[in-house]
Amino acid sequence: MRNLKRYLSIATLLSFAFAVFVFHQSQCATAAAGTVLIVAVDVSSSVDAERYKLQMEGVAGALEDQAVVDTILSGPGDGLLFTIVMWANHPCTAIPRATIDSFEKAKIAAARIRKLPQIGGQYTCVTRMFRHVVDKVLPQVPGRTLRTVLDVSGDGRENCNPHNPVTTTRDEVGNQPSQSTVCRFCRSARAM
Repeated sequence: MRNLKRYLSIATLLSFAFAVFVFHQSQCATAAAGTVLIVAVDVSSSVDAERYKLQMEGVAGALEDQAVVDTILSGPGDGLLFTIVMWANHPCTAIPRATIDSFEKAKIAAARIRKLPQIGGQYTCVTRMFRHVVDKVLPQVPGRTLRTVLDVSGDGRENCNPHNPVTTTRDEVGNQPSQSTVCRFCRSARAM
């Protein structure tokens, strides 16, 4: 379990580092906002309370890391627009569009994350999560952004028998108008 905690903490920090890297690599004069980071968290029945807490602590801890926040704030645009989507049978937006443009706001977002209850669900509905992001989350992003990063955690194969393959819906995320999207789940989604 110690190795799993270390792995998940490192993975979370790497996710934020990747988002920050993408943030810095984007220099678009017409963009109104910096980076949008959507963290999609698997809360299906395979995720017990301990693993759920570990995921939330990793995300919250990254937002409380001064080096991560300094990097976010030093980039172009208006900081980071941060959203958490929880997904299992039915996805839901748990934290919509939290603006991270100061260390204080990052700490407030971290505190909100720690208070999120585990909603749970029996199935691993990856396609529904991607559909939720395409239909509900991305349209709510105000204006044009430099970059959108979707970071998905999941530990199982699609088991909701979707009409469309996971890869088809996943690819829609990257084809949104006025969005330059990086999907950090692409390799894993191919196997689902």
